Amino acid sequence: MAKTTATDEDVTRTQLFVTVIDDWEEIGRAHWEVFGEIQPAATMVHVQRLIDPCLGVEIEADAVIPESSGSQ
Repeated sequence: MAKTTATDEDVTRTQLFVTVIDDWEEIGRAHWEVFGEIQPAATMVHVQRLIDPCLGVEIEADAVIPESSGSQ
C-alpha cells in the first residue's frame, strides 16, 4: 500500500497466513488493533511454513482505492 494512495481505511479484505495456529488469539488481537474499526473481511490460514523461515505471519490485504474527485 505504501506505493499507492491507499490507506488502512481502504482495506476490504485480509488474509493472514500463520505458521503457529496456536497463536491465533494473539495474531487476531494484533489484526484488531490495526483493522478493528474498519472490519475488513478476514481469513486466517494455517500454513506449514512461509518463504522466509524467520517469519511466522504473512498478511495479504486487498484495498479499494476511491477515485479522486478531481480526476477524470
